[in-house]
Amino acid sequence: MKEQPRKLIGIIAETAGVALVILIVTLLLAEGIIRLVNPFPKVQVIRRDRIEMFQDGDVPIWIQDLKRMNLDCPDMHPDARLVVFSGDSIFFGSGLQTEDAFTTLMQQELDRRDGPGAWCILNLSQPGYSVEQKIYWLARLMKRHTPDLVYWEVWPNESNRYRMIGDAAYNMAGVDGDTGRLPGFVPGPEWLRTWLFLNSRFFEYMVLTMFELEPFRSSWVTGVYLPMLEEYRAALRARGSDFSLVVATRLDMPFSMMRSPRLDPQTVMLDIASSHDIRMLFLHQLLLQAEADYMEIRYDPCCHFNEKGHRLLADIFLRIVAEDSDRGAPKEPAETGADVE
Repeated sequence: MKEQPRKLIGIIAETAGVALVILIVTLLLAEGIIRLVNPFPKVQVIRRDRIEMFQDGDVPIWIQDLKRMNLDCPDMHPDARLVVFSGDSIFFGSGLQTEDAFTTLMQQELDRRDGPGAWCILNLSQPGYSVEQKIYWLARLMKRHTPDLVYWEVWPNESNRYRMIGDAAYNMAGVDGDTGRLPGFVPGPEWLRTWLFLNSRFFEYMVLTMFELEPFRSSWVTGVYLPMLEEYRAALRARGSDFSLVVATRLDMPFSMMRSPRLDPQTVMLDIASSHDIRMLFLHQLLLQAEADYMEIRYDPCCHFNEKGHRLLADIFLRIVAEDSDRGAPKEPAETGADVE
């Protein structure tokens, strides 16, 4: 009779051992697959090992392509007309070389037409940028220079709130989590979940699937976003500068059909445009006026433009910049050391 419990215990121990081995092998396999496939997580992650990154307080700032920003131009040509484009991957030109980005094409055309040093076209955009990163670069620029014209791209990335965990910046918007810590909904002791998050891509990926993304809502735009931008517009206007919002566009349908009930920037910004006096340029309307075929100018169905699209954007903004420069007032010189808080 005693033999039976021993056998049962042995079977249970053997089964548990096999189950543990299967579990470990499965986890190792999942870890390998995630590292090999490298799928896009639910939230945006910017990794320091792939890009130059530093912090301004709690706000991470990253630079994928410094040359495209053209930051040296206003130092080399202090009397140049200074035009700033601030955005994310759309204005940056993801998938394209620097020489194919619309701002580079604009600079080349203006140099050819008016001579080098007459204009400086800055592209203060990098993939993934939110309003926090864009404000950092505008405030930094305004310490030394006064832009004549600022064109600020609007896309749902604006509401992202990146914070550092380890060596990567994670979009923590909509998540109840402190800087440098995992969100409270992740179970387990803090030391263990932090170690797993920093060392296991599979665990990181599973945690990120639990993040609830913050949608681009009109309440956030009217209550937080536009009042924030109004401060910078007022500071620019005090120096004689113009500030315009450029609402980016989806590229998954003809531009004549863009207005929809979905929470996309066109719908949100069109709904509130009439109640705010910040100038808004709608990219889908500009492309419709140019009789552009969305299929021919898109890099992907989301929102990014191919080389032909950037050549068209360069033509559109060259015209807009010329019109805005003609009607603009003379700007005040920047005061070295002045800041915009």
